[in-house]
Amino acid sequence: MGEVEFPGTDLPGVNLVKRDGLGMRTSLPELVLPPATAAELEDRLAEGKFTRLALPGRELRPNSHVDWVWPRLSVKWDRTSSGVVDHGQGSWATFEDHLQIRCGALSQPYQELLATTSQNTVDATGKVTVIPGTTHVLVERTASYGIEGESGTQTDAILIDLTGCHILR
Repeated sequence: MGEVEFPGTDLPGVNLVKRDGLGMRTSLPELVLPPATAAELEDRLAEGKFTRLALPGRELRPNSHVDWVWPRLSVKWDRTSSGVVDHGQGSWATFEDHLQIRCGALSQPYQELLATTSQNTVDATGKVTVIPGTTHVLVERTASYGIEGESGTQTDAILIDLTGCHILR
C-alpha cells in the first residue's frame, strides 16, 4: 500500500509512502510528495499515455447510488454494520461494504464490483467517473481508519468497460 501502480502495463510502480525497517510509515499523513517523486510520477503518467480526467466524478456515499443517463449505468454502495470489535481498552465498529454496477437498461442485473469488510471507517466516500473518449468508468472507494495507534487510508479503484460491463481493474 502507498504505491501508484499501473495495471495492464509494464511500467514499474511509484512508491509514495516511506517506511522504516519495522514497516512503520515515516512520511507525513498529508502525503506531501518530494519534488523528485512528483516528477517521477508525472513521467510515468506521460509515458503510459494516461488521460487526465476532464469531467468531474460524481460523489458516492455508503447506502446511496449514482445514476448516469449516458452512458446508461448505475452504481450502488450498500453498507451494513457487522458488529463491534471490543479490545478491552477500546472498541470500534465493523462494516460490510458492497459496491455494485448495472450497465444498460434497468432490467439488467447488478454485478458485484467490490465486497469488503472494514473496521472503524466512519468517513468512507466514493466517486464514479466516466472517462472521456472511452467506454470506461472508474469507481473509487476511499476510507480512513484508526485502530490501536495504527491509522491510514485505503482506496479501492475499479475500472469497468461499459461495452459488455466488463471489470478491467
